[in-house]
Amino acid sequence: MKKSVDPLSFYDHLDELRCRLIKIMISVLVFSSIAYGFRHQILTFITQPVDYLIFTSPSDAFLVKVGLSLFVGCLLAA
Repeated sequence: MKKSVDPLSFYDHLDELRCRLIKIMISVLVFSSIAYGFRHQILTFITQPVDYLIFTSPSDAFLVKVGLSLFVGCLLAA
């Protein structure tokens, strides 16, 4: 037996896409904030072969930690 599926209109598809994108952004934000809490442990794990990092400007350290948290958040949300 096949179920009869009502076809969605274009706007219904856009609404479904919007809902899914909002859910994705919320999950990435939640996992990124969790990863930001563990940023020191993640950074030391990643930089073990190098032993240290050199930052050339004051904002580099912050941007590396935020970018790393966003990357790990995307990996965990997937």
